[in-house]
Amino acid sequence: MGWCNTGPKEELPQPNREIMYGISNQHYNKGYTTQAVRALIQFLFQNTSERELSALAVLHNHASTKVIQKCGFKYVGEIELEQERHHLYKLRRES
Repeated sequence: MGWCNTGPKEELPQPNREIMYGISNQHYNKGYTTQAVRALIQFLFQNTSERELSALAVLHNHASTKVIQKCGFKYVGEIELEQERHHLYKLRRES
């Protein structure tokens, strides 16, 4: 069906904890990715000391950008990784 995980991304400035996900095309546009990302964010902010998360989307991946924005991430700017331009988003834990 798909996957959703987190880990440090060395190419990003600190703090560099990234949220990553993918879903098979049979399950597009059903809200599963947004639901999984929100659950992972909630888990991280409630059960770890993480204060800020990052998310990336290649410039042409509008579906991924929508997921990131629906989950509350704020646009920071563009970054080049592995010779491809990405939108960089950040989400900070509310105090």
